[in-house]
Amino acid sequence: CGSRRAASDAQSGRLALTDVAMIGRGAIGGVIASWLEADRIPGHRLVGTLTRGGRGKRDVATLDELLALAPGLVIEAASQEAARTYVPSVLAAGRDCLMLSVGAFSDHDFETRCRSLCTGDGPRLLISTGAIGGIDVLRAMQLGGGLKSVTLTSTVHAPRLAQPWMSARETQRLDACKHDFIAFEGTAREAASHFPRLTNIGATIALATLGLDTVTVKLLAGPRADTKVHLVHAVSATSELTLRLDNRVAPDNPHTSALTPMSVIRHLTDSASDIVIGV
Repeated sequence: CGSRRAASDAQSGRLALTDVAMIGRGAIGGVIASWLEADRIPGHRLVGTLTRGGRGKRDVATLDELLALAPGLVIEAASQEAARTYVPSVLAAGRDCLMLSVGAFSDHDFETRCRSLCTGDGPRLLISTGAIGGIDVLRAMQLGGGLKSVTLTSTVHAPRLAQPWMSARETQRLDACKHDFIAFEGTAREAASHFPRLTNIGATIALATLGLDTVTVKLLAGPRADTKVHLVHAVSATSELTLRLDNRVAPDNPHTSALTPMSVIRHLTDSASDIVIGV
């Protein structure tokens, strides 16, 4: 499995490779796939990619074709819709899955099904840290004394916050933004539901701490197009955390951060390493 150090081949002395399959090959998945194809991630190789209309030599058209390749790890790097459609089936097939579209957990049924499939000796569902840091500290704070409050404030280029459900007046205000203003404030579940392409970080933080219905997410509309700013504030009985991260947006997709695929590459690299920093 991609989450555990690859076993050594007793005869060759080389690391046994973990076969990796991917769902999605866009701005995030494309970076991960290119690293795998270039043999830049020890202990892992790409065996197939499920994409829309893909014509590459490793591309497949259906999940059944992807699972038939017998991957040790499936990476979901597509969308919340794709995650809801495919991740439960990947887990039901007994395959470990590393998931990036974490906002899909805003759907109660999806979360319930995934948790039921990962019990006992079942497969593991790995939640990527994506474009945020500090998850290890937040988990430690939760375990060490209980978190009292967690708030994520994200500043996003205003036009990217526009959603189909918004009124024309709201959309016009976003398009004309010259100064930061609060465009949304609510729970992590509400944020993931209302802004599905922008709130995976809030869902990740919520799953790691107080839950989707308790963690607060604020979305600030701002005029900067090249950077997303994330500010995490958490308070526990023993500690207080304030973390600010300024992320450059991905060149191929302004809705995601360039850091996001690197979090997956870091995990895969660590899983095949003899010494791991930051566990």
